[in-house]
Amino acid sequence: MKLTQVVKIEGNYEVLDNLAKITNGPYNPALYESSQRYKKGQKFYFYYDLCNILKSNTPYALLPSQTAQAALQKVEGATKSFLKRRRNDANAGYPGYHKKNTAWVIPIKSQQIKIDGNILTVPMSTKYKEEKGLEYLDPKLPKLRYAVIVKYIELYKTDRWYASIVIDAKEQQESVPKGNLYIDLGVKKPATVFDGKKVAVYSGGKLLPDMVNGHAR
Repeated sequence: MKLTQVVKIEGNYEVLDNLAKITNGPYNPALYESSQRYKKGQKFYFYYDLCNILKSNTPYALLPSQTAQAALQKVEGATKSFLKRRRNDANAGYPGYHKKNTAWVIPIKSQQIKIDGNILTVPMSTKYKEEKGLEYLDPKLPKLRYAVIVKYIELYKTDRWYASIVIDAKEQQESVPKGNLYIDLGVKKPATVFDGKKVAVYSGGKLLPDMVNGHAR
């Protein structure tokens, strides 16, 4: 069972802002390449095509590899959503471009996620290390509600920075009582319960007058 938990995070906000702007970088070129192919009467480019086309893109190279790939998967998702709308509406609009040099989400796939205590550690790309001198992105998380496997994380900023965490949690199994439960319904004692070890007797003193007068509820 997959659940999503949203938590506030703390860390180097300057780095987070910078990385969120870089993540936005591959989106427009990927969307443009795909739309140009579509306008020529061919199929859209999808994830694997876009990875090959954008491998020399500077923002793409600055991102951790899994984050860059996840950004292109979002382009694929937007394209597929457009195609689905287009089936029912011939005037459905093509996905819009993002405003340049603005922050976007930072997607983090399971392969790059490492959580030690309350620290999320994500290795940066070789190019980012060379240019920025930073080996890891390591925001601080609050304690998660579940001790489970983290499948995917998106870091994003509104009033402050948050992490949307997709977790894989096992469903709680219903407990099956052992043995038999016996209930004897009466009037003075409307319920006598025996679970095989103990007997619990519930008095019907207040209920009896109503039942005698035909006012039982």
